[in-house]
Amino acid sequence: MLDSIVIAIPATLNNVLSFDQYSDISEADLACIFNNPEINTPIKSVKKRAPKIVGDDYYPEVSLYFWTQPVMILIKFSVSKLYFNNNLYEITNADRDAIINTLQTKLLYMDIKVSRQEILDAAVWKLEIAKNILLSNISCNAILSALNKMKFYTKLQTQTTEFRDEYKTRKKYQAGQMFSLWSKKHQLCCYNKLSEIKKDKHGVNLIKQANLTNKQVLRIEYRIFTKSDIAQVLTQYGFDNNVTFGYIFDMELCQKLLFAVWCKIVDKRKNQLKLINCDTEPLTDAFFSKQKQARTMLCTLGAIYLVDKGYSLDEIFAPFPNNSTVLQQIINTIDDCISLKKLNKRRHNGGNSKTPSKSNVLIRAFNNIYKKLAVYKPIRPTTPPL
Repeated sequence: MLDSIVIAIPATLNNVLSFDQYSDISEADLACIFNNPEINTPIKSVKKRAPKIVGDDYYPEVSLYFWTQPVMILIKFSVSKLYFNNNLYEITNADRDAIINTLQTKLLYMDIKVSRQEILDAAVWKLEIAKNILLSNISCNAILSALNKMKFYTKLQTQTTEFRDEYKTRKKYQAGQMFSLWSKKHQLCCYNKLSEIKKDKHGVNLIKQANLTNKQVLRIEYRIFTKSDIAQVLTQYGFDNNVTFGYIFDMELCQKLLFAVWCKIVDKRKNQLKLINCDTEPLTDAFFSKQKQARTMLCTLGAIYLVDKGYSLDEIFAPFPNNSTVLQQIINTIDDCISLKKLNKRRHNGGNSKTPSKSNVLIRAFNNIYKKLAVYKPIRPTTPPL
């Protein structure tokens, strides 16, 4: 789904109804700079102070950006939070008119007046698309741990961070984990969504209302940081490089883009899970029965040992050249040994034996994520949003 976004609208006096309540600048000075674009000012942008609101109502962030001509109104908001007041629930194309109306109303309260067409034509300067995935028979931490151990593009930096449940007492807080792959252009990140939204009482109540108290929800987000990068990524994956809000507000487009990114970066490396959570019994048997070359078996068992000790595949295979095929050879060896073990079991037990593999749990979980990303089935509230 479409989530957080920054849109830019050319600013005129018809749009900006007041220069009051902007941070670190007086109303008179801001009006002077706005009305005299030839003034050489070091001010890059000024942010509208958040309105005084009652309860948990959500408002966009508004700034005036001066380093372009004309001056731009930058509007940053989470589309789902604007509509549902949370981003656990997910929007559909049918919500578009209601979302635009809500945005117009809340901007007007902040003395910014924009038309429906101006919003649709607004350039997208930053884009985040996401999907919440309900997991079965596996925890978010197991998925995040596996991702943290996998080997990805060398151009993507890996990072793990922790966020704490601020609402719970210090004696009973639950730390949330996030894994991300990022470059200057974009970022793919995954985290435990329920740990993130439990940071306040409203989030705890939302989880109860959605019947997710004892569930695991994995959040997958793809973030693109600039307008030019958004156009480049859209083109790369076969879409028009139209970076307007009206074009990007298309949940099928967002779903297809997130699915394509997941397939290119993560799913194509799914065979690494065989090494990350490997059953060593078939390999040990193959080693001592001399069914495979001893050096290959020792290399494979050594890699499994290092993974179990907490090292990532990037760390383990860093000493090898970038074009090395050692990792794939090890994965092939694991496949061969498991297949050989199954074959021997079948022969011994009349052909009906199956050898379970610890990696199967992870592989099934990643296959489940793949299926849920392939088709957009939004998580919706049982009743319409207020």
